[in-house]
Amino acid sequence: MNIKIIHNEYEEIMEIRMTIFTEAVAKGRPRVNFNNGKVHTFTPEKTMQAEYVIRQAIIEKGYNMPFSTDKPLRLYATFYILKPKSVKREYPVCRPDIDNYLKTVLDAGNHYLWNDDSQVVTIIAAKRYSDTPRIELLLVGE
Repeated sequence: MNIKIIHNEYEEIMEIRMTIFTEAVAKGRPRVNFNNGKVHTFTPEKTMQAEYVIRQAIIEKGYNMPFSTDKPLRLYATFYILKPKSVKREYPVCRPDIDNYLKTVLDAGNHYLWNDDSQVVTIIAAKRYSDTPRIELLLVGE
């Protein structure tokens, strides 16, 4: 487990740092079906699988809601994606958008890293190219 407690003169600030070796997946839009006049909404399979992989990584690291339910949190997230051979630019100015990657991580962390993603009050995120796709997270109590 990579939990670090930092003491200052006012309170304890807990920090969690983790790397999840998986390809980042953007949160898919909810789908709607009509069956016998009833509306059914569901999350796309690819999104559910991505959230499951992230949750499993959190569980394997031994985290179980390490922050209190009313603790405001700051999240730093870096999404490393594979660089296509045809791309010359240094940064991935492309789809999917970074906010959709974040939505997947935020929803996957519910009831595992935090009670609800509404606790995350500050987010700093980056999307970068790498030969090793992964998601790096740093979570700090405010």
